[in-house]
Amino acid sequence: MDGDILVSTQNMVTAFARWEKLFRDDPRAFRSEVERILSGESPEQYGKACADYFRGLLIQTR
Repeated sequence: MDGDILVSTQNMVTAFARWEKLFRDDPRAFRSEVERILSGESPEQYGKACADYFRGLLIQTR
């Protein structure tokens, strides 16, 4: 995912709540997603992977 987005505090609150719900509902699936993000990537790649994941959460909560 590429492209800048404008994010309000409320958008971030909603996305983090979604993130927590995904973990609570299915910790195993959430853990596998985290492991994919962490899989031997450089700090820059990790940052981009996390940003892409969070951007996806923001899109899901619209």
